[in-house]
Amino acid sequence: MTRSLSNDLTTELATNKLNPVDLVYVGVSTGTYYTDHYKDISFGGNTYVASSLFMGLSEVTENAEVAVNSLSLRFTGADQTIISLFLNNDYMDKEVTVYRGFLNDSQALITDPFLLFQGRIENFNIEDDETTSSVLISVASHWADFDKVKSRKTNTNSQKLHFSTDKGFDYASKSVRDIKWGRAWTIFITLFLFIDTLKNTITLATNR
Repeated sequence: MTRSLSNDLTTELATNKLNPVDLVYVGVSTGTYYTDHYKDISFGGNTYVASSLFMGLSEVTENAEVAVNSLSLRFTGADQTIISLFLNNDYMDKEVTVYRGFLNDSQALITDPFLLFQGRIENFNIEDDETTSSVLISVASHWADFDKVKSRKTNTNSQKLHFSTDKGFDYASKSVRDIKWGRAWTIFITLFLFIDTLKNTITLATNR
């Protein structure tokens, strides 16, 4: 993406003593702000909290083509805060933004951090082993929905979005059940043929 960097930030990037910091917004529930710095940072009217819950993010890659870029955020699972947040709230397709800023020698934020990544939550996974527990949040850029075909479904809820009293799809799920053409059907056909043959035999014997 095209970025506009402030003069102060451009000057800082030209030095060899960079002190980067990430500012992360996770839009689940009322939204939460995190930073990987050791103290809170104020930016854009919001306070990004220095929390032991936030363990970092994956490397962000970019290319010149229109593509679905992805990002992973890692939080500790030892504390139940993040797990409870995701289990008790709708998290799919919620916004995530990541700004990257730099600090000067006084640990103050240099104007202005740039937008490193913006996307929507796709999933979250809890990873546990014998010694650690972590929560991995998968985020995809807005291009994730570019090829998605949006259409109606043949179920009652989808139908009622357009026709609230219609019940035409109440039993639609039953219409796609497999018809079992198995042994019972074969026995029925065999029995039918046997009865028909027996009837013809009796008719011939009676007419003699």
